[in-house]
Amino acid sequence: MSENNSKAIEAVVASYFANIATMNPTGWVENFAEDAVSYDPVGHPPTKVHEGFREFIGQLQAAFEKLEPTTEHIFVAGNEAAVKWTMEG
Repeated sequence: MSENNSKAIEAVVASYFANIATMNPTGWVENFAEDAVSYDPVGHPPTKVHEGFREFIGQLQAAFEKLEPTTEHIFVAGNEAAVKWTMEG
């Protein structure tokens, strides 16, 4: 894995959390490929991100006035990443 690839993945992860913090559903969904799936929470069946995930941000906006995500560590392996993070709302 190249350092450039790792930095590009880390930039997408930063954008992902920045868009959640600003509750920007369009920017958040744009971090994902058109055929992306999410396993959130882990262990549940995958959900297609571009099919209804904008509503997820809407649900966050209804429940929280403000969100403050903190990225503790990004684990990059090839073209994938896992992130240890916390969020305060």
